[in-house]
Amino acid sequence: MRAIISILLILIASACVDRLTYNIAKAGSYGIVVDGFISDQPGPYTIKISKAFDIESKESIKTAISVKHLILSDDQGTSEELTQVNAGIYETKAQGIRGQVGRVYKLRVELLDGKIYESMPDSLLSAGRMDSLYYSFTGISNSDGGTEYGFDIFANSSRGGSSSNRFMWKMTGTFQSETHPEFKGDGCYWFEGKCNYVPPCSGYRNIGTQGFREIAKVFPCECCTCWYSIFNLKPVLSDDHFSTAQNFEGIKIHRIPIDAWIFMHKIHVEVRQLSLTDHSFRFYKAIRDQKNAVNSLFQPVIGKIPVNFIQLNGLETPVQGLFYAAAISSKSLYIMRENVPHNELLPSLDSLVQVGIGWDSCLELFPNATNVRPVFWED
Repeated sequence: MRAIISILLILIASACVDRLTYNIAKAGSYGIVVDGFISDQPGPYTIKISKAFDIESKESIKTAISVKHLILSDDQGTSEELTQVNAGIYETKAQGIRGQVGRVYKLRVELLDGKIYESMPDSLLSAGRMDSLYYSFTGISNSDGGTEYGFDIFANSSRGGSSSNRFMWKMTGTFQSETHPEFKGDGCYWFEGKCNYVPPCSGYRNIGTQGFREIAKVFPCECCTCWYSIFNLKPVLSDDHFSTAQNFEGIKIHRIPIDAWIFMHKIHVEVRQLSLTDHSFRFYKAIRDQKNAVNSLFQPVIGKIPVNFIQLNGLETPVQGLFYAAAISSKSLYIMRENVPHNELLPSLDSLVQVGIGWDSCLELFPNATNVRPVFWED
């Protein structure tokens, strides 16, 4: 049971980067959703375009869409047309346009049907400064009367030279885990003209002849070691602090549960502080307030999510989402397996392997999986 709960916790925390849910207009008038930003960090920058959908409908699904042109520009005459790298996902060039503090940016979206949308200009403000990042090991009571242990992540930061005190903090946790797809052996995995019996990505091949099964390690495994990312689920914003504050201390960013997969080795935690203009701050505050209301018995889900796009051409159709500019300051740290105070709190992976949970390709174990070692990862 603990193994299943651990899997569910990671699935919830790692479901998607910046997943945003909107209250959409009545059926039949669904428009598009635009999601992306430019920062003062090196590109490429990513913009996602999709169709809006009714979250209450069993028939509607989120659908990525292609556009005719997607152009990012600033107030100094610099512009770049983004390139589609996947369905509904557009990127700038790695050496293309780069955000600069003090400049103002906007995004122009031209659809294939002639509709044109443009974001309201957004200023790129100074990021302030991330001063420190730390954690605290704690236990909290659950609904069953037991105790769930984990690491609470905290940050201290300051406005620095920023003229604004509107900030958002985002956490990305990255961990490494291994699986054993060579143990799976529950299918045919038709490959290179014969039944392979185990996933080909394992590097094992059926070298038997005349229908006989003989499995041998031939190539390096491509799906045994993966890295996964988890994120804080709600926007963490500076409005919980005094508006005139110069320093922000003890900001709770996220809680990382004790889990056998997460702490098979260690987890790399990065927290970024993003500067926000008033409009983008109000957007994320509305998102956060609605998320909080969903989990409250006493607070109704009210309020409208701000929109920073205007339509310039075509049949009027709603547009949701946000394009904004932000400067970024960041800190990172590792939490090691040995930092868990009591070894007995770490579930054994042996039981997971025995019941087959660890037999899948590591790319299928959790969302946001990659078999490419992150550039920051240290052994």
